[in-house]
Amino acid sequence: MKPLVILLIILASATPAAAQRTSRQRLRPDVPAAAATPPAPMPTAVAMSGDSVAVSLAGYDKPLRSARESFHAVNADTLDIVGMALTFTYMDTSGRMLHRCSRHIDADIPAGETRMVTVPSWDRQKVFYYINSAPARSAGTPYDVTIDIDSVFVAPIVQNIVNEH
Repeated sequence: MKPLVILLIILASATPAAAQRTSRQRLRPDVPAAAATPPAPMPTAVAMSGDSVAVSLAGYDKPLRSARESFHAVNADTLDIVGMALTFTYMDTSGRMLHRCSRHIDADIPAGETRMVTVPSWDRQKVFYYINSAPARSAGTPYDVTIDIDSVFVAPIVQNIVNEH
């Protein structure tokens, strides 16, 4: 039995490379770095300070046992917003900080319009509720929140150049 096993091992290792299969599909040869560098793409968003764009947040809500927080983002500017960087600070009713986090939120908000934004809740155990949300039927801990707008990402302005003949 041992000579058969040894013979099979020798035959398997002697199989030509062309007959071997690999799990990697569609391998390509190396390309020189200069040839592989594509031209610089147009920016998909431009970051601006939260103070330089007329955007405001309103209508925050997070009921007890909810896994989501929601609020409205109002774009009072002439530029379309494609995202925001926000800092959330959560405090108990005594003013002590419970949690703070910064989030980048993708949100398409056309100029002059309002959109509801929904984010996952910081409250993983679902025992807190926003102080101005509907009253809870069961015991929970109320909290207050402040949201600071760190940056606003706006769609770049693309000018169409038309040749007049």
